[in-house]
Amino acid sequence: MTKRITLTLFIAALVLGGSAYGGYDLYQHHISGSLRHILVAALDQHATDEEINRYIYAARLAVRTKRDAEVLADYEQAHMLFEQAIDLQAGILSNSQIALDCFNRYNQPSDTQAQLKMEIKEEQECGKEEFETQKLNNKTSKKDMDEAVKLFNKISLELGVKATFKD
Repeated sequence: MTKRITLTLFIAALVLGGSAYGGYDLYQHHISGSLRHILVAALDQHATDEEINRYIYAARLAVRTKRDAEVLADYEQAHMLFEQAIDLQAGILSNSQIALDCFNRYNQPSDTQAQLKMEIKEEQECGKEEFETQKLNNKTSKKDMDEAVKLFNKISLELGVKATFKD
């Protein structure tokens, strides 16, 4: 009789322990409601940089599960890539202005033939360097933007938001 009670208690403990572990595992693989609300607000296309930074700070405090940490890491990565792409595009515009200044500077009338030849050579070198830099920045900016869009779309899908990001 005691063997039967011991076996019953052992089986009950296994079922209870398995249920507790299953519940904990299930809990760890869901996105908590508070983080979901914060990230939905952060994904709003009308949010300013200041608001997004506040949302990221609040989201870091709202992380409760492993899944929360994964989704927040994806969001931070996407936000960083997006910001890098924007900065590179701004740099491309700035570099274009520098190239224009370079062109204008060397397009001034010159007094001697030797000075004209040297100015043309410097202009060509400046133009080559500028073109290569812009080409590299365009590729990097496009790659960063594509990766950010993929991550933002993945996060939107996980949060159940119907927003679709395009580059």
